[in-house]
Amino acid sequence: MIPAHLADHHSTTWEAKVSFYHTILLLQIDLHSLIVVELMAVCVCSGSTRLVRVGSRSFPVYPLVIVCLVLLNVILLLTAVVLGVNCGSMTDSPQSYLTPQVLTTEAEQLQIVMSETAQDHGQAQQDFVKEHRSHQQLKLQLESNKTYNDELQKQLELLLAERAALQSNTSDIVESCGLCMPGWFLSNTSCYFHGKKQSIVGKNWTASREDCISRGGDLAVIDTAEEHMLVFEHFPKVKWGTYLWEVGGVWIGLTDHQREGTWIWINNMTLNYTGFWMGGEPNNYRSAEHCAAIMATDKGLQSWFDASCETQREWLCEKKRS
Repeated sequence: MIPAHLADHHSTTWEAKVSFYHTILLLQIDLHSLIVVELMAVCVCSGSTRLVRVGSRSFPVYPLVIVCLVLLNVILLLTAVVLGVNCGSMTDSPQSYLTPQVLTTEAEQLQIVMSETAQDHGQAQQDFVKEHRSHQQLKLQLESNKTYNDELQKQLELLLAERAALQSNTSDIVESCGLCMPGWFLSNTSCYFHGKKQSIVGKNWTASREDCISRGGDLAVIDTAEEHMLVFEHFPKVKWGTYLWEVGGVWIGLTDHQREGTWIWINNMTLNYTGFWMGGEPNNYRSAEHCAAIMATDKGLQSWFDASCETQREWLCEKKRS
């Protein structure tokens, strides 16, 4: 790169030289024209267009004019060549200003710029690594917090479940006045256990009875309307629907699997009253329904239905109070 003051000085000098050579060229062209005019004037004054008098001698005018024009053209050509050479040398002359000192200075400046750029790049690289490390640490911290929150949530759910169980046991104890085991509720002279699906997996009729026996009782035997309504009010009410036919209801100890249409309680007592069947029940649908269950709908005295003994449902155990 040429220093600014040298470049301005060189530009001014170059423009001055070009203007000088251009002026010389214009003067020569004017001289060329003037000579031609003078020669023509001489011809006219002599009264002849073919001879021109020079001193005491006469010369043909046209050859003389041609010789003069040729000489002038040669002069103009030489002038143009000189002007072109000078212009070309002045165009290339800026390179003469690229001295070793200037080149050294430029190289040093370029080296400084490159060094600063490298430093900036290195600093940017360090900042990126630092930010990336910080991001990774923050990510690990968030994951750790999430795991900790999940553990706290699990512990909270366990505590809530234990609290609910304690409250239920307390309610059962208070309600039964200590006459029934925890988890059982008192109704007249019997204690009842409701096997709910929320805490226990549903069972078929046979498995339900086995569970009741393992608890010291058996599937519930409902002898009177009063007993039926007391038990019925204990069940959460549900809305009737087709889905409930398949999985809803609570098993009781009533079946006709020995003889179709003859319903017998698990204590071998035959159902000696009409019972509390729903409308159209029992119907032995597809000849495969031989066990009775209670559906806690809005009609308490019409809540029994027969169903397949293999369907998994909730169940109701009964045993005499202590």
